[in-house]
Amino acid sequence: MPAQDSARWVYLQQIWQRVAIAAKFFVAAAWLGPEAIGLVSIALVAMAMSEAISETGIPQALIQSSTEASPRTLGTAYVLTALRGGFLALLLFFGADLFALALGEARAAPLIALASAQCLLRNLFNPGLTLQSRGRQFRRLAAMEMLAVGLDLAVTLVLIRQGVGPLAIIIGSIAGESIRLLLSWTRFRVDMQLRPDWQGVLPLMRFGRWIWLNGILTALLNQLDKIIVARWFGSAELGQFQVAMKVAQICTVDVIAALAAYLFPTLAALNRESRRLVDALMRKVLSGLGLYCFALLVLAWLLMPTLTATPWMGDWSASAHLLKFALLPATVGCFLMLLSPYFRAIGQPQAITWATLTQLLCLGASAPLLISRWHTPGVAMAAALSGLVAIAVLALAYRQRPP
Repeated sequence: MPAQDSARWVYLQQIWQRVAIAAKFFVAAAWLGPEAIGLVSIALVAMAMSEAISETGIPQALIQSSTEASPRTLGTAYVLTALRGGFLALLLFFGADLFALALGEARAAPLIALASAQCLLRNLFNPGLTLQSRGRQFRRLAAMEMLAVGLDLAVTLVLIRQGVGPLAIIIGSIAGESIRLLLSWTRFRVDMQLRPDWQGVLPLMRFGRWIWLNGILTALLNQLDKIIVARWFGSAELGQFQVAMKVAQICTVDVIAALAAYLFPTLAALNRESRRLVDALMRKVLSGLGLYCFALLVLAWLLMPTLTATPWMGDWSASAHLLKFALLPATVGCFLMLLSPYFRAIGQPQAITWATLTQLLCLGASAPLLISRWHTPGVAMAAALSGLVAIAVLALAYRQRPP
């Protein structure tokens, strides 16, 4: 597929996906209220942290590898991933009460237990789905994702209207994962042999260990601000904070998500030809991103006083006030989101891991200090500061990268 056509399908998929997810989130927020959204957020925190602990990094390694995986290697990779999914499902289902208590909200336990099904499903995909990304078959992937996200949205809204409550959000996600699982085995299925091939999978695991470690750190990083807000201020305040962060994400990270999804397989393919091509593309991408983020921040800070004073905001007026602070870490996150596929594509995932570790330590150290002075907005400011530190670490890694 030509590169221009590939990018078009990625953007089409991401636009539909982000619009559907935003519709699901905001309609659910309007119908359920801040406290229910806070409970769902706690369940998603538990699921994300559990997934990160058992991340294998094998799918990313299959995409980046310079050689095609054999059927035995694919079979071994599938078995490892399926075992991971089973472990996660059991951990979340039987440990739901403990997770909920640890996060300060016992009422989230049923949501956490239900989320275990989602973890199991997404780890049973046929490896052919990953090979579609490696081969840059974005049109097929886009069709699958658009169908899955549409079903997720429809199921969620119907169940909320029927009075299911916050469980509807998790059930909708399970419906979407079920469609992906079905299509991975019917539309994208590849032959594989389940006889272990440790020699073939070891190179993938060596690359994947950095993905695994970075996944753990990223999960802690992404959830630490929510954990801090939930423990210090309660689920209602977490709901307000989550909505503000979600709006900021839609304006920033979600806008360039399509580009990030396109970059990793594209940069990996370019890296097999020439490092200069990779660097030239990244310079263009980062320059354009800088201009966009600057314009967005100026516009947001100019319009926010008017939005905060709008009467129809109702119970969510606090989220409007938080939004101008939430845009700061979201903007920094855009740059990190695009730098991550670059370093992975050139075979240096360890740079991302070290940057994420530094970012996590900085957030943990600065958040309590800034919270004591600025309350909840201090969490967002701490996240922005730690993101800038991570970018500095990656800049140093870029200067020291091997030729």
